[in-house]
Amino acid sequence: MKTILLLTLLIVFGFSGLAIAQCNTDPNEIGIFWSEDCGSCQTCLNQTSGTATAYVILINATTSAGVSGYEFCLTNADGSAFSPPPTVEVHHYILPPHAINVFDPPCFEVAFNTPIPWSACITLLSIEIQIFDSAQWCFGVKSNPAVPGGMIFVDGADPNNLLAMHPNTGPDAEDFAMACLNDPDCLSPVSTEGSAWGTLKSLFR
Repeated sequence: MKTILLLTLLIVFGFSGLAIAQCNTDPNEIGIFWSEDCGSCQTCLNQTSGTATAYVILINATTSAGVSGYEFCLTNADGSAFSPPPTVEVHHYILPPHAINVFDPPCFEVAFNTPIPWSACITLLSIEIQIFDSAQWCFGVKSNPAVPGGMIFVDGADPNNLLAMHPNTGPDAEDFAMACLNDPDCLSPVSTEGSAWGTLKSLFR
């Protein structure tokens, strides 16, 4: 049924959507991008050597006071344990200033003495990697099974106000793939207001 609906929507919105998916701008979305500008929606990177940085970003937080904490785990795209291929090394996990993580990476339960100020793109974590060849790898974020309530962030003004973060690429297990390296099937979306991509995604929520 979903396949038929998806094909129908592609016809309605035009097959150009296969080449240019559009960036979802719903509130409290979490994504992984190869740029801190979440508006560019750079989810794909083709690079065979050198260093790169992936950014875990909260998009359009609904709390004007910013973020005083968050919780999530990194994962491979299929939901398995976060593990890059042998020719990709994670050098550093960089947290925002004044952050304390009570878990060991790749899981994070983080609190701040001073909240991260509000912006449309709030960087929660930077992941610095070294790339040695053209290995393909897709990865994302998911809930930590040890923490009830799913992926959440904490209102900068009210520590009792916990808000859910929704994966930018979809709510289902097969949608853990938030960012990809050297993946020929990865089609990085473009930012567009009122996008057809956001409309299509909403039908599967």
